[in-house]
Amino acid sequence: MTQRPAKEWVLFNMELRHFFSDRQNLKFIPLVCLAIVLAVWPYIGSPFVPVVLAVFSGLESQYNNLLFRSPAEYETLSLFPVSWRHIILAKNLSTLTITVILFAIVSTITEYFAPEAVSFGDHARALLYLSTILFPLLSAGNFRSVQHPRRRTGWGLEELSESVVMVAIVGILSIPYFVLIAFPVGRLACVAYSGLTCLFWFRRSIPRTEGAILTKHSALCLTP
Repeated sequence: MTQRPAKEWVLFNMELRHFFSDRQNLKFIPLVCLAIVLAVWPYIGSPFVPVVLAVFSGLESQYNNLLFRSPAEYETLSLFPVSWRHIILAKNLSTLTITVILFAIVSTITEYFAPEAVSFGDHARALLYLSTILFPLLSAGNFRSVQHPRRRTGWGLEELSESVVMVAIVGILSIPYFVLIAFPVGRLACVAYSGLTCLFWFRRSIPRTEGAILTKHSALCLTP
């Protein structure tokens, strides 16, 4: 007798399929083109700066609009026989997976056009940096998803302004990495910091987001 897949796993797969079938992701075409232009600029610093800008500005709604991948999703999820805590966990894990996939794809493309070969050390530093910002970004996104929900997203001025805000948030959350990496044991400090942010996300952000959703249920249903 075959075992039925967990509902959280089903939701995780649904999130991935929805993202990679969404036409709005065509916005990554101009973002990748911009990343390529920045990658060939000799004063950009790290070859991964354009990748970070392209990936996270493009994934703004994926992080900051957790409850409305489609206009009626919140109401549908309210009927789903799974607690909000597990729904948030599945959605956050799918966002992490999408981020890693896109980061790898955009990195590969930009490295092809980079004027100099990207070293193994550059890749290691990029992965270490990524580990320090992903869980803080998820925590911030969970908070913003409840405080500023958007039933519809597209290619308008609001989405552009939200992408700018997303880049600013990424910049702020990058500060701990640049501070910690300056110490003699900077890499170990970054790993420890990543572990702490992961623990905060799992033990604090997810339960608090669940509580906020339950408290603001009526207001969320009235989201225009």
